[in-house]
Order: sequence, then structure tokens, then C-alpha cells
Amino acid sequence: MVIKVGANITPHAEILEQAKPILADRGITLEIVRLEDSITPNTGVIEGSLDANYFQHVPYLEQFNLENGSDLVSIGAIHYEPFGIYAGRTAELSELPDGAVVAVPNNVTNEARALLLLAQEGLLTLK
Repeated sequence: MVIKVGANITPHAEILEQAKPILADRGITLEIVRLEDSITPNTGVIEGSLDANYFQHVPYLEQFNLENGSDLVSIGAIHYEPFGIYAGRTAELSELPDGAVVAVPNNVTNEARALLLLAQEGLLTLK
């Protein structure tokens, strides 16, 4: 049996590489398709070029389904990616001037996580 799984390169594809020998012992060949975006893994499953994917949390999956009229489901829990703030051109976040421009993820679920983290660090106020 061959299972073709789409995954982001880091860390998901790296984690799947560790699972390969375990699955091989059970007669399963794991084919990892390394992807660099957060859309292709889901569309690959919908279109049938992938059997599964490994890259997202459930809120992201639910939002994807809502926006795309799809009915993908989670088949198991995965780790939850840590989130970080990076100072960019400044040495410290405390050096950011009022009105500084910050980048946040371009999807609803991770954008919300980013805004909450920025608020937690006192970099913005949420209403």
C-alpha cells in the first residue's frame, strides 16, 4: 500500500520522514510531497493527487472548507505550531515606533492568533 501525503517542508515533512520506517514495517510506503504553501495540500486532497495532508490545525481546516465549499475532515490530532514575533529591522520589539507596520498571516484563523499575540505583548489593543 502507498500513501501519498502533502506536507509543508518544515517541520511537517521532516516529521513524516521519521514515520516512514515505522510505516514500512507495517507494509505501508509513505510518499511525501513537499509543498511550500497552505492551499495546495488541501486542493491536492480534493482533486485526488494526494491521499492526505499534514500541515494544518482544525480551525484552519474548517475555514478552508467554509471558503471553498469543501468537506475535508481531520483524521487525527497533530501538534500545534508555536507562534512567534520577530523584530525585523529593530533589535528589540520594544523599539517599534507607534504606527509601525507589522505583517500577520493572510488567513483568518492564523491572523487571529497573530493579533492576540501582538495584543498580549502590548503592541496593539483589541476592542
